[in-house]
Amino acid sequence: MKWLNATGLLLQFLSFWFAAPEILGDGFLKRMQVGLKSFVTKLSVLVVIVVVLGYGLTFSVMGILKGMNATETPVTNYEMVQYYIAFGIATLLYLIFIFNYKKIRAFIDSRVAGPLIEKLILNADLRKNALITGAILFTIGFLAQFMAILFS
Repeated sequence: MKWLNATGLLLQFLSFWFAAPEILGDGFLKRMQVGLKSFVTKLSVLVVIVVVLGYGLTFSVMGILKGMNATETPVTNYEMVQYYIAFGIATLLYLIFIFNYKKIRAFIDSRVAGPLIEKLILNADLRKNALITGAILFTIGFLAQFMAILFS
């Protein structure tokens, strides 16, 4: 039930970010446009960096566990090939990210963050829909946490 509780918390966290533009209003968004654009850019890059760090931790733990299991039962060739293929694909994605970091950040800045903030400032319906989405996510998150408490 911990996973249900954690999912509820995550949904409630996301609901805040959906509701915030409507709560703050267009006047505040206009004043903070440059800062919000920078924040959205850094936030999305931060998510990508966390994924990349997750890659390192995942394969470190997988390697340690495979090594510990190999002391008890031998590792088959199929398992090693499967591990190396997954490791190779993840390493390739990691290197693509590292070598294209500036391009990725520029893309997020020009194609995602800028237009998103401008649409949130100019479009009241978009802010209203985001608020409704936030309310739905908050409710689902609350219910998930409530069920986790009831069934644990």
